Amino acid sequence: MSFLSNHFFGIISYLIYILIYKIIKYRVTTVRINLMTAFSDKSSYELKQIEKQFYKYFAHLISQNLQSYSFKEHQVKKYIWLHHDAKQLIWALEKNNQPIFIVTSHFGNWELSVFLAAMETRFKTYGIYQKLSNQTIDRFVKKNRAKFGIELIETKLIKNIFKNLDNNNSMFCFVADQTPVAVNKATWINFFGVETPFYNGYAHLAQKINAVILYASIEPINNTHFEIKLKEITKNSANESIENIVDGFAKNLEQDIKKQPAYWLWTHRRWKRADIIYYDK
Repeated sequence: MSFLSNHFFGIISYLIYILIYKIIKYRVTTVRINLMTAFSDKSSYELKQIEKQFYKYFAHLISQNLQSYSFKEHQVKKYIWLHHDAKQLIWALEKNNQPIFIVTSHFGNWELSVFLAAMETRFKTYGIYQKLSNQTIDRFVKKNRAKFGIELIETKLIKNIFKNLDNNNSMFCFVADQTPVAVNKATWINFFGVETPFYNGYAHLAQKINAVILYASIEPINNTHFEIKLKEITKNSANESIENIVDGFAKNLEQDIKKQPAYWLWTHRRWKRADIIYYDK
């Protein structure tokens, strides 16, 4: 991408930052409640700095994902790459024809990470996604995510489709930090000192085919460049409890957030089902 394009999108990112943070104040109250919940030990000044850093990153994320609609493979790899240890791990699992589940979160640029996952494996790659209520945006997101050989499966359809897939030569990618609707079916984990319900559907599916489950840590270099490291949650999910699998995901995610707190998507009501009161209208 040319310098002119980078400069142009740098200006766009700044304007988005001013719009969403200074003018619209997009979900600022929710972000503040989340930060106070997660980092009760930090000062008000420290929380304010994280808040500003988050909105600057968030503006870059919006700008970069708009650009990604026209990205070619080499452009994706310019902004996000797979650590060499992670590549060797993927190659070893492919040699054994083990089905791979990659679980990640709304941290860093998760959109580009799914693109990269499909590029770095010979396995058929499936992206599991939640259909958006806005049909126009859903079509845009679905078309964008489906590039580079990724086949998208809606969350509600995966159980029916899953049984017909060639699971032993497949990689499944999940963004697993959504707030579950059915809390009675969720797995509750101590997350930042708060008992929090976590989505566990991927763990149940993995157990059925004894998949290897890997946590994708998307480590920010800056607001636009990221490196992915893979951490093993379990090699034999069929012999692991659902709670241990979900706890492994939650602990890795909490560690990443504590390390670089500005890069998680704080605009969602993360603890709305854990008795944390949100005041946004």
